[in-house]
Order: sequence, then C-alpha cells, then structure tokens
Amino acid sequence: MNKNKYFTLLKYVLESYFRAFILCIPFTLILYIVLKVTGIYSLLDLKYDSPLISMPIFVSLALSVIVFVFGIILYVFKYKRNSRKTEFYKSVSVLLEEKNKKEINN
Repeated sequence: MNKNKYFTLLKYVLESYFRAFILCIPFTLILYIVLKVTGIYSLLDLKYDSPLISMPIFVSLALSVIVFVFGIILYVFKYKRNSRKTEFYKSVSVLLEEKNKKEINN
C-alpha cells in the first residue's frame, strides 16, 4: 500500500470521528437543557468520583480497547476473499482510482 492510500484511509477515519463528534454536540445540549428545565440537573451528584461521570468513561475506554483489538485482528489476519470480483467492487474501485489520480495530480 502506498502513502496516498494511507492518507486517504486516515482522512476517512478522521472525517467520521468529526461527524460523530458534531452529531453528539446537539444531543448533549438537548439533554442538558431538558435536565436543567425539569430541575433534575441540580439534583444530580456530579463530583469527580460520581458514578454518573466515571462509569461512562470506563465503559467507553473498555469499548475502545475492544474495537482496537478487533481492528488489529481484522487487519493482521485478513480473511480470504472470493477470486470473483462483484459489480459493486468494480464500480467502487474505478471511483477510488479516479479519486486517487485526481489527488495525485493536484
């Protein structure tokens, strides 16, 4: 794999993270507004060692480790693919090759 493919892969990963982050912002704001309007926010015990803060951190950490290990397994132990190329593969490979050529020329 050449450098251009690695950069393209990195670009897609970063774009997906930014999209997910941007989609989480309105959800968090709406949740905060609802909790503030209903008066529940002032009743929550939000100290540094609160389970409402520490549990999501630990769960997300565990899930990220699981996804990382699973991704490494998929990357290192590639599954065997059919030698026959499908129509989807043919159309997507042509589009990706054109995009790579455009990026190289620019």
